[in-house]
Amino acid sequence: MCAFAQTGMGEANILQYRDIYKDVINAETEWIRVYSCVEENGLLKMNMEAQMQFTKEHKGKLTRMRQNIQFQVAKDAKCKTQAICAPSYLRCSGCGATLSALEGKKCPYCGKERKLIERDWMITAYRQPVIV
Repeated sequence: MCAFAQTGMGEANILQYRDIYKDVINAETEWIRVYSCVEENGLLKMNMEAQMQFTKEHKGKLTRMRQNIQFQVAKDAKCKTQAICAPSYLRCSGCGATLSALEGKKCPYCGKERKLIERDWMITAYRQPVIV
């Protein structure tokens, strides 16, 4: 989640939550629930909830916080889920540059917008986390 919050990679505007995850040095998923999975307008959409435990380090002191996070992810219904555990690389259709998927939606070289939702699951909705 932190990479999404820092890069604005998802379709949802979650940059407003960036400060919540400042100083996070570890994140553990305690559970994930899928509430629904539907195909709508050529997209697969899943509404989900996860309970996460985060460890923060600030001025040498470690603290933990647990949050319930509700979100929606979506991808093009024709797209196969990528089975990777590291950032994938794409070729920009505008200028041909090799780009990491973590670089965001726009090519930093030519400015062409990339449709990342056509490549894999993207965060399309995100609610304010609830601390538990």
